[in-house]
Amino acid sequence: LRVHTVVGLLMPLLVAVHAGWRFTGLIGLGFWAMLTVTLSGVVGRYIYVHIPRSLSGAELSREEAAEQRRTLLKRIALTTGRDPAAVERALMTAVAPAPAAGALRIVRRMVLDDLARDRAIRALRREWERPAPGLPSLDRGALEEALALARRELALEQQVRMLDAARRVFGYWHVGHRPIAMTALI
Repeated sequence: LRVHTVVGLLMPLLVAVHAGWRFTGLIGLGFWAMLTVTLSGVVGRYIYVHIPRSLSGAELSREEAAEQRRTLLKRIALTTGRDPAAVERALMTAVAPAPAAGALRIVRRMVLDDLARDRAIRALRREWERPAPGLPSLDRGALEEALALARRELALEQQVRMLDAARRVFGYWHVGHRPIAMTALI
């Protein structure tokens, strides 16, 4: 998949250089089809990363994802020296329900969730940089580790919540991406 991604991103540039930056006739049609496939691939990759996976790349079940979330919460609590329940409350974001229908609505929800996750991480950074009453302040390394774990936990929570919707949209994406890719190839 990595080779596919790199080649998919570089091919339009190589074709443009080879064609001398002239895109008329059949060459132009092929180039624009290839560029469309590349942009579609970027969207597909964005949707793909919203389906929870293990380090080996296998898709996680809801139970496996929930176990990973529990482990992450414990590690964050251990790193920050805070109570696991307090960590869980701090990680609670404005959780919107997964949209019922509409591929564009689902992708929009994914983007909004990603933006909300970034805001939540900035808020956690501000909160955890200040020493909590009765707790020592976190050193820079521990803070960065805790924030990385928090970012992963929030992403996993979003992925679990949007799992069925993301699978459905990814299926729709495949239906559109392949014919355009075949057109570009031909």
